Amino acid sequence: MEFRKLGPRRVRINLSRDELDTMGLSYDTLDYSSARTRALLFSLLEKACVDTGFEPAGRVLVEAYPDESGGCRIEFSGSVGAARRWRVKRCTQLPVIYAFDDVNTLIACAVKLFGRCAQRIQKSALYHTGKNWVLAIYPEQERQDDTLMLLDEFAQRCGEGALAKAWLSEHAQTVVDDNAVGLLCAYFG
Repeated sequence: MEFRKLGPRRVRINLSRDELDTMGLSYDTLDYSSARTRALLFSLLEKACVDTGFEPAGRVLVEAYPDESGGCRIEFSGSVGAARRWRVKRCTQLPVIYAFDDVNTLIACAVKLFGRCAQRIQKSALYHTGKNWVLAIYPEQERQDDTLMLLDEFAQRCGEGALAKAWLSEHAQTVVDDNAVGLLCAYFG
């Protein structure tokens, strides 16, 4: 069993075929309506909280994917609590800035963001500060909350607006100036 924290509210657990066999389950028999599957997921969630410091707030999304060896990968995504949700009316021309600790999380986010919200992003730019990767997103006004909620699963929101963008332009190295999400998805998706 391997636990990996993917972001502030996201964790991945890799289970081998032997581990699933020990529990009397397989990827094909995972069914949330089954008491055995629910018990497995709750125990994995508790262990993930202890091992990685993962702290889900509110609802938790569970995704399961098979792997080549007969095991599976389970991902838990904690929703943003009411105190952390940003519901401010904003101008669409202002960027929202997100900081990623590692490039793998950035790529996973870009691929998922492109698949679900590509039509809702006016512009995106990628920067590198030396210690982390920073993505500036210009979401469309309509349904911008969906786009930002997806980004909140993967990274910490670290700024918004023209001043934050100006700071990035001055203190970070520009990697991709336009359509960063589309370019990352094209190369790695």
